[in-house]
Amino acid sequence: TVVVLGSVGDNFAAGMTGGRAYVLDENRGFVDLVNPDSVIWRSFDDGDGEAECLALIQRYAEETKSLRAAAILKDWSLWRPKFLEVVPIEILKRAERLRAAASAAE
Repeated sequence: TVVVLGSVGDNFAAGMTGGRAYVLDENRGFVDLVNPDSVIWRSFDDGDGEAECLALIQRYAEETKSLRAAAILKDWSLWRPKFLEVVPIEILKRAERLRAAASAAE
């Protein structure tokens, strides 16, 4: 799992098969750079990754004294809507199969 506080390049997440990426989409250009064949992206309102992302940024700020990370943490309510959670499609399919199996077993 990774948090990207800078820019990403073309074909981001191509071949991503596990983990999550939390991407700061500051200029709203992420959609043009991501590979939609293997991942989905969503805001925190649609997923459950906000706490993990925030914890990773806090850890990074503590370990590196990053001014950017500190600024993001200071004004989290401003920065929060600019983050996207990127998840491999296969991970979501696997989770859905597990939920379906658990429901069927009840």
